[in-house]
Amino acid sequence: MDLTTLETKYANGVQLLKQYGYYRRVVEEIHLLVKYFDTNYFLQLLTENIFDDIKGTFRSFVQKELGAVYEALQTDPTLSLTPFLEREFNSLTILLSCSLNVKYQAGGLMRFEQTRRLPFKSTLLQTIHRKLNGEIQEYYKELSDNYKKYFRRQFSAPMNSDSHVSIHCIGDLQKSFEECFLVQMKKFYTLSEAIQFIHEYFIMELRASIQERVSTIFLERQDRMARIMNYFVNDLKRNFIRVLDRQLRRGKSFKWIQKAFLLFLDSPRFEDLMRRVIYQSLSTLQYRSTPSNARINS
Repeated sequence: MDLTTLETKYANGVQLLKQYGYYRRVVEEIHLLVKYFDTNYFLQLLTENIFDDIKGTFRSFVQKELGAVYEALQTDPTLSLTPFLEREFNSLTILLSCSLNVKYQAGGLMRFEQTRRLPFKSTLLQTIHRKLNGEIQEYYKELSDNYKKYFRRQFSAPMNSDSHVSIHCIGDLQKSFEECFLVQMKKFYTLSEAIQFIHEYFIMELRASIQERVSTIFLERQDRMARIMNYFVNDLKRNFIRVLDRQLRRGKSFKWIQKAFLLFLDSPRFEDLMRRVIYQSLSTLQYRSTPSNARINS
C-alpha cells in the first residue's frame, strides 16, 4: 500500500485534514519521525525478534528432533557423534532461512507489542488530537440537541388513527431522521477516517523504515550475517547433542534430558547471554553498514 492508495481509501478524512491545514504537515512529520527513530532501540527490537526465533525453534528441536538422536545413540552406543553434529535438522534449516529474510524480520518487528508502543514526540500530532477531540465534543452536543428535537417533532406531528399511514408520512419521518442523525453521523465517520488515515500512514512509514534498516544490515552485510546466524544455530545444536550424549552415557532418560534443556532455554543466564551476543553482533554490522560521514554527523 502507498500514500495515494491511503488517500483514496480515506478521502473524506484526508479532505478534513486538508481543511484544517494539517494534511501536508502531518505526512511530513510522520515521515521524519520514523526515519530518524533511535537506532539502539531498533537494534534491541531486532535482537529480541532473532532471540525469540532461536529460542522457539530450539524448544521445538528439543521436543521433537533431538529424541531421534537419543534413540539412535541409545540403540548403538558405538556410533560417532560427528554425523549428528553435522546433520541438518529441518527446524534449524527453516530458522536460518527465515532469520536472513528481510521481509520476515521486518514483519516480525511490526508484530511486536514494543513496536506498537514505541513513543514518538510530536507536538503536531498532539495538536491534531486536541482539535479532533474538540470536534467530537461539538458534534456530540449537536447530536444530543437533535435527539431532543427529533422526539419533539413526533409529539407535535398530526396524530394518525386506525393504523393508517401514507408515503408522505413515512417521507417526513425519513427526512426528520436524516436531518437529526445522519448528517451528524457522517461528521463522526469523517473524523474516524482522518484518524484511520493517520494511523495507517504511521504504520506504513514505520514498516518502510524498519525494512530499510533491516535491509542495510541483512543485505549489505549478508555474508557476515549468514556466518553469525550459522554460528549461533550450529554452536547451540552441537552443544545440545554433546550434552545429550554425556547424559545418555550417565543413564539419564530422554524425558529427564529434555526437561533440563527446556529449563536451560528459559533460564535468565541463557537469555541474557544470547541477547547480549546478538545485540553486539548486530551493532557491529550496523556500524559497518553506515557510511563514515553519517557516523561522524550522528
